[in-house]
Amino acid sequence: MTPGYTIIIRAALVLGLVGIFSARCSADGSMPNIVLITVDCLRADHLSCYGYPRKTTPALDKLAAEGMLFLNAFAQSSHTPTAMCSLLTGTSPVVHGVKAWGMPVNARLDTLPGVLRRQGYTTYFFIANTFFLSGLPGYSRTFDVCGEFSSAEEITEKILEQLQPGAGKPQFIWAHYMNVHRPYSPLPAEAGLFMHDAWYDANKNLPIVPQVWDSYGIGGIPLNLAQECGHPEEQHNPDYYTALYDAAIVRVDRLIGRLAQQFAAPARRQTLLIVTADHGEMLGEQDLYFHHGGFLFEPLLRVPLIFWGPMVPRRRCEFPVGPHIDIPASIFALLRIPPPASFEGVDVLGRRAPRKRFLFADEGRFVWCVRDAAWKLLCRRDMHTPAVEYELYYLKDDPAESVNLVKRRPDVFARLREQLQRYWQRGSDTGRLESENNLDAATQNALRAVGYLQ
Repeated sequence: MTPGYTIIIRAALVLGLVGIFSARCSADGSMPNIVLITVDCLRADHLSCYGYPRKTTPALDKLAAEGMLFLNAFAQSSHTPTAMCSLLTGTSPVVHGVKAWGMPVNARLDTLPGVLRRQGYTTYFFIANTFFLSGLPGYSRTFDVCGEFSSAEEITEKILEQLQPGAGKPQFIWAHYMNVHRPYSPLPAEAGLFMHDAWYDANKNLPIVPQVWDSYGIGGIPLNLAQECGHPEEQHNPDYYTALYDAAIVRVDRLIGRLAQQFAAPARRQTLLIVTADHGEMLGEQDLYFHHGGFLFEPLLRVPLIFWGPMVPRRRCEFPVGPHIDIPASIFALLRIPPPASFEGVDVLGRRAPRKRFLFADEGRFVWCVRDAAWKLLCRRDMHTPAVEYELYYLKDDPAESVNLVKRRPDVFARLREQLQRYWQRGSDTGRLESENNLDAATQNALRAVGYLQ
């Protein structure tokens, strides 16, 4: 076994084709390979194809120009287990119920890899996170092979190894890259790529503060982050950590570009490549520094979404989408597979924009939100009492979410609050669940080391 990763082979038969498809995606009638890349903590507004001034993503810029770029994609959660289970099951958090690490994935819900297995796909899940699978019991049940790796480079090599030309069956590979997650891990030679450039303010100076709320720094640099990657001369400057974050994006972008270059080779089976994130990251907005979870502000929810491949039209789409529920629905539509009844998303690859709808996000414990094309309503529950507070923002004029309009626009508030109430009625929402108690000590320590547990 190659060092650096663990392969978990499921002792289950891969089911054959259930029926004959009414249409195929490739000229020879074969089904395409599908590669889904999720990048932990990747904000859309730090990709150059979304207008970021630093050139962080030349490879993704090319994919966006050749495929479909979604300018308004919003995560289902700011918390990794909640968001990843929405993408796995195609359902909202209030339906799948996974609100925290240690909660088992509902075995009664169908899954994206489960549906594809029944259509003849071999399914893989690769991740550079050695505690993810133990932290989410049941997550691996509908994958044929799961691999835990030590680096994004190892994941990339494994993907290319699996997708060698000549493989008989189509393959679905979901790979989750961790480099953009704190402590922000660029290649050592590129760590200084954006240090002291035109967007780096050397005069910024913040205190180093004890981390709170799952490792946030409130008004300053979180102590554990400064200890992990702070430079003695720069550790008080928030731009130093943002520059590391951006350099880590460059590292991931290069690997995705390498994959796309190989997928485009004529001898290979056609490949659909999808790139998104589980959630974003707070980089000082709302005075919250260098973490995620706990809130549902825009920097945590706006994520990239790119579809690329010979079957994907070239388009820039401005209508709002929920990638974690819409990616499975779009894959099913592309392959002409009837989606299971439990899947909630819509096909976003069609020629027509989806009908106007409300999109929801669920932090998993204390915060929920609903949005339409212009408005966003946040609901925050006090962690110690039943008290609830609401915040209403008109995002077209106030993208920084600074002016609460609950009292000024009671009509909009009532309309969106009704939608939130309908959302809660769809499942059993119990707020914070003490599911961490279901984890063994080693898994709890590993989650705590990266800030997922206090």
